[in-house]
Amino acid sequence: MAFLRFVTVATLVALIASVGTIAVPRDVYLRVKSENATINGMGLASIQENDGVNYVFLEAGPQLLVYESDNSTIYDPTIYQILPNPYYLQFSGSLVMISIASNNPTRFRIDANSYLTYNGSQVVFYATKNTDDPNNYSLYAYQALYYGTDGKFAPNGSISFKVYAELAGYPNASTTSSAAPTTSAKPSTATLYPNATSSRNNVSNL
Repeated sequence: MAFLRFVTVATLVALIASVGTIAVPRDVYLRVKSENATINGMGLASIQENDGVNYVFLEAGPQLLVYESDNSTIYDPTIYQILPNPYYLQFSGSLVMISIASNNPTRFRIDANSYLTYNGSQVVFYATKNTDDPNNYSLYAYQALYYGTDGKFAPNGSISFKVYAELAGYPNASTTSSAAPTTSAKPSTATLYPNATSSRNNVSNL
C-alpha cells in the first residue's frame, strides 16, 4: 500500500509539472516602447484598409490580441470568432498587418523582458505618417512599419520603437476589451498624442 501511495503521489506531481508546461493562448495588449515621448506607451491597433487586410497603427488604446506560444503566432480573437481562419499579426515587406495568412504567418516570440521578438531579436518598428496607405489613415495616425534589422530604408522622420506585451488577464481568446478600438473606424485625432505610459504586467512566463 505504501508503494502504491508513493506511485500515486509521484504520478500526480509529474502530471502537475507537465500541465504547468502546456502552452495556452494568452490575451495580450501590445504597447510601444520608445525614447520619443510622443509615442511612448501607445498601443498597437489594426484598421481595415483592404478586404482581409488590416494595417497596424499606433493608438491610445491597444487592441486585444492572442499570443499562441506553441506556434509563435499572434492573432485577432474577434475575427477568429466569426471567420474560420485567424487574422495574424505579420509582415508583408515593410507593412505590419493583421490579416489572413496562407500557410506560414510571421512567427513571433515574447522574450523574458516581455518584448516582441522575431528571428531571435527584439523587433524594431517605425512609426510613420503620410505613408499613402489606401484609406489615408496615416494622415491622422502613425502607421507601424518594419524595415528589417538595420532599418536603413525607413522613411525620413520615422520614429523607431520596440513593442512589449501586457498580459490581459487570463488565457481566454473569447473575450474582447472595451479598451480595444474598432478595426474599421478612422483613428480619432484625440488619441494621437496621449503621451501616456502604462503599468506593465510581465508576460515572460509565456
